[in-house]
This record gives sequence, C-alpha cells and structure tokens, in this order.
Amino acid sequence: IRFTEKHGLPRITPYSLRHSTGSILIDEGVSLPMVSKKLGHANISMTTSTYLHTIRDVETQTSAVMEKFLQKTITAK
Repeated sequence: IRFTEKHGLPRITPYSLRHSTGSILIDEGVSLPMVSKKLGHANISMTTSTYLHTIRDVETQTSAVMEKFLQKTITAK
C-alpha cells in the first residue's frame, strides 16, 4: 500500500483483480460457464448478475457487428 500511495497509484485489491479478470474474460468472448468456473462461482447466475454490465456491453458490440455485416450484404446486391 505504501508503494501505491507514494507513487499516486490506485489501491488494487485481490478482489478488484478478480473482478477485472472476469470482465476481461467476458469481453474477450469466453463463455459464461467457463468464466463462472474460473472465478469459482457456485453457479452461473452469480456470474451473470455480477457481470451484467459487461455482458450488456458485449451484446451491444455483437449487435453492431451483425448490423454492419447485414448492411454490407444488402448493399452488395
């Protein structure tokens, strides 16, 4: 803690590292069952409720990718 305070860095806890890991795995497309298993959650519903914000971001990205693909496909005809 002294090092982070001395250098003006944010305090990083094991929990924050664990939460960041879950967010990164979901953002990179790792399946929810695998993320849940890696984080040691008792069930996938805990993973889903904890990382709902990340899941919504990924869903938005997925929708944008599909929309772009469909627009290219339609205009190519």
